[in-house]
Amino acid sequence: MHDVIEPLTPRELRKNRFGLLLFVTSQLVPTFVLINVRFMLADEYVSAQADLLLGGLLPALLLLLGAIPVWRAVRFAAVGSTDRMRRQLTLAGIVGLVGLVTQIWPLIHHRYDALTPFGEVHLASVGVGGFFTLVTLILLYSVIARAARGQAGPEHYWGVEATGFVWSFNALSWLAIYIVMFWL
Repeated sequence: MHDVIEPLTPRELRKNRFGLLLFVTSQLVPTFVLINVRFMLADEYVSAQADLLLGGLLPALLLLLGAIPVWRAVRFAAVGSTDRMRRQLTLAGIVGLVGLVTQIWPLIHHRYDALTPFGEVHLASVGVGGFFTLVTLILLYSVIARAARGQAGPEHYWGVEATGFVWSFNALSWLAIYIVMFWL
């Protein structure tokens, strides 16, 4: 049984986009705090035992790669190709889950002292990045579930578009944290 959802008016869509922009902007605060704490506490020190691939470059690349199918899903939703949209969202979800695992791996298995300034900031950054990725994946899977019930299509694809914005913010913020943590 498909629930009937009324399409958003242009005014409601603008309000939703503004609300999402406000939410994403508010999430910049923890990112900037982590970056500032990095420079205050850890200064120029980067532990030689830190894994630049896991907990660093690999999650950033996976999240950036996952943005491609998410935005393709937005395009497919806009033209009414819901099967292709769901396949793209599922692909992004798989990439996102692998990215989440590579983000949280350093929380469990790190080879540096967690009580050093670098260790504290790095593990806090990984934890916050993993939390944001988890929230993004919950949003993604809720959109997939709504699409399976026929609640996403050309008249009402705001949820898919919102997922694209949140996913892109998460990927770019993780890339920024990786660059600041390991290269600046």
